[in-house]
Amino acid sequence: MAENKTGRGSDQFPLRLPEGMRDHIKLAADQAGRSMNAEIVARLEATFDKEFNTPVEIVKIKPIGLNKSDAASLLGVSESDLDTLVQQGRIPPPRTAGGSMIFLAEEFESAAKELLAR
Repeated sequence: MAENKTGRGSDQFPLRLPEGMRDHIKLAADQAGRSMNAEIVARLEATFDKEFNTPVEIVKIKPIGLNKSDAASLLGVSESDLDTLVQQGRIPPPRTAGGSMIFLAEEFESAAKELLAR
């Protein structure tokens, strides 16, 4: 891609960032050896398909499994309440994977939706 220089005469756009985002941008810019502005521009340019001039679809990968803490948080209950729901058969039990107890995300989500629909 041809490099477009930015400077005082360039278009400007005030931008509000979520808390902590500025620090992430600063760290990435420092690691890349460029300014924060150049980092933001580079990352924006990377999200556009140059051939068709349309945004590239950004896909968030859905987790396959949830640990106990994340499962309880997702449901909005304590870990002990989650244990009770599992014991009552209202939530499927976790599986053992690599020595960790993991709830299968799709199975958990389905049971949670049914539980909350009651």
